[in-house]
Amino acid sequence: MRRALAFLAPFLLLALGAPAQEPPQAPQGPAPGQEEGSDLVLIERSLELLAAGDAAGAVALLEPLRQRTSPPPPRLIALLGVSYLEAGRPADALAVLAILADDQAADPGVLYNAGRAALGAGDVERAAAYLERSVELEPGTPAARELGLLRGIQDRMRQSYLLLRPWARANPDDQEARLAAALAAIRLNRVPEAEELLEGLPMESDRVRLLWGQIRLLRDDPQGAIATLAPILAGEAGEVDLAARRTTAEARLALDQPEEAVQLLEERAAGDPTASLVLGQAQYRTGEVEAAVATLQPFAERLLAVAQAADGPIANQDLAARYALAYGRFLAAAGRHQEALPHVELVTRLQPNNRHAWQLLGETLTTVGRGEEAAAALARFESLGGEEGLGSAGEAPSEIEDPTERAALRARRLLEEGRHDDALAELRAEIELAPDDVRPRLLESRALLLAGRPAEALEQAEALVAGFPELPDAYYQRGTAHLAMNQRAPAEADFRQALVLAPDHVPAMSDLAVLLIAKGERAEAERLLERVLELRPDDPGAKANLDRLRDARGG
Repeated sequence: MRRALAFLAPFLLLALGAPAQEPPQAPQGPAPGQEEGSDLVLIERSLELLAAGDAAGAVALLEPLRQRTSPPPPRLIALLGVSYLEAGRPADALAVLAILADDQAADPGVLYNAGRAALGAGDVERAAAYLERSVELEPGTPAARELGLLRGIQDRMRQSYLLLRPWARANPDDQEARLAAALAAIRLNRVPEAEELLEGLPMESDRVRLLWGQIRLLRDDPQGAIATLAPILAGEAGEVDLAARRTTAEARLALDQPEEAVQLLEERAAGDPTASLVLGQAQYRTGEVEAAVATLQPFAERLLAVAQAADGPIANQDLAARYALAYGRFLAAAGRHQEALPHVELVTRLQPNNRHAWQLLGETLTTVGRGEEAAAALARFESLGGEEGLGSAGEAPSEIEDPTERAALRARRLLEEGRHDDALAELRAEIELAPDDVRPRLLESRALLLAGRPAEALEQAEALVAGFPELPDAYYQRGTAHLAMNQRAPAEADFRQALVLAPDHVPAMSDLAVLLIAKGERAEAERLLERVLELRPDDPGAKANLDRLRDARGG
């Protein structure tokens, strides 16, 4: 209760409508008819009881308000709802707080407590709606924590991470939030951030140990993962036992030890989709194809039915796609190609850039005699190129540790293929996850230029200069946007400012030289190009421009 009250502190005055100054002194007893004074006494006494851990006493003091002939003031309704909540009566709390929270003008404190009450009452959808409204009104508050934890439970890890990482960094003593944020970071393959969130937490905690084991596996250290998780498996089965077994089984598969992986999970995976997926993969690797099909069948068939009935996107598309792809592959290996088709087609719907799915779809369509469709699927497979990392966030080259650099690499490859919108989507997703990192922002402006949207590129570059006034690349990027819009004077000013901040900024020198040639200022342009070639002797553009300048002046 004390922790809950601590989280309530930023909201309590808002929720009660009380003034920000010192609370009023309680009178000896309210005079007849002085209801306002009586309400202030109730507020003070109830807060004292809540602070002392006597929520039941606060409820007993405030509950008669519900019998008033006229509605009590909102501040008292809010306080009664909080008292019910702290007394372990979430349904009563929700009934009271909903009166205020359903008003579109509700403040963030009321919405936060209404969300907590709805969670306690089992109304998850309503809880999420209240908490989302609270976060929109007041980001970075305890409502963000509660909503982040809820999104983690719902396996919506991206949203969970975006909410919980800032909260955990601002509240390092909140171990539950740090663990949930670290789990989300691991699921998003953002290992450095996960390590940062776990730093200093005790390894005596099985939950901490489990996450470190998963990090070892992500770092391509399966032996380290197995050693890290061994104490969990050696002890009595606890809340993380199955997750530890699943991670250890994945490590065994990475070491080409599928039999050991099967032993870890074959009597434990039933009812858990992620453990069943690992078990099925292990069975397939041992040659037990029909056993692998049987392991995945309950979840895969249910997933297909849900996906076919769904109007919009289904939850956790990454897990759904991995499941459908594995099941389709197992069915095809068992010679059941017609059964495999709808599952493989589902993967191409969930992840349209997944090369493996298009390849398997083409092969399966060929086997069932649908040659024209097979050719189209295989053409799609070929069009996606040979590099992994273009399909989804989990397919980036494993040797790149930095998740932002991985995203930038994927975006660059997409730009090379002319897939500008896909590149922009990749970059904007990374900007949301790493708002303080300038790299995807710089590349976003460049991508907009390549997409033929110079006005938007300039807008983004303006924001870069405003946010990073000492960054030469920000000025350079703004200069290229100005240049794309034929605004030569501001472009020249930006290139010159980039060179003030970084005298050997080669792109700024090269582009400034081109501008100066157009202006007829050839001597300075020649000096700039000579310097570019000193720094980059093989620069073909600089060499060609310099040769043209020298030819024009006769040597």
